[in-house]
Amino acid sequence: MAKKSDLKKTKESSETIKDPTIGIDKDFFDKYDLYANKQSEHPGRKSDREELYFSRMVDLFMFAMTNGFNKSRDKKIDFSKRKVLFNWRHLHEQDIDLIRAIVILHDKKIKIDDPEKLLSPKDMVEIIESYANGGFKDFIDSVAGSEFEIKLLELLNKEIED
Repeated sequence: MAKKSDLKKTKESSETIKDPTIGIDKDFFDKYDLYANKQSEHPGRKSDREELYFSRMVDLFMFAMTNGFNKSRDKKIDFSKRKVLFNWRHLHEQDIDLIRAIVILHDKKIKIDDPEKLLSPKDMVEIIESYANGGFKDFIDSVAGSEFEIKLLELLNKEIED
């Protein structure tokens, strides 16, 4: 008969696979709060959210991921330096569609041997985190300085045009 602790581990593993955490390098974590609302704060009520450049941490993550992918800036995160931003369940369907597209294009570049990796949220997270990490570093470098808002608008417009 299975032990209760074994059943708990199996359940946790199953939940982690279905709803993995998504993170970023801890060196960028504090800067993240400057540009996006925390996912756990102000759930659901937009009127309570602060007026920041990105209304959700997911939005900033998606921007950084896309920016990193477009500029081929994938930067793996050392697991000991990884800080969790949010869980997979916070992604909208259109976010997941974009993630799948990036993972498929990434697969074409590096030829993933196991196509199942394209279907598993847990496996996709490793790929998208590396692009977001590289894209966020590029974002921070791009907007650093006194003309932050002008640089941010220029960067957003450039991403839209590309």
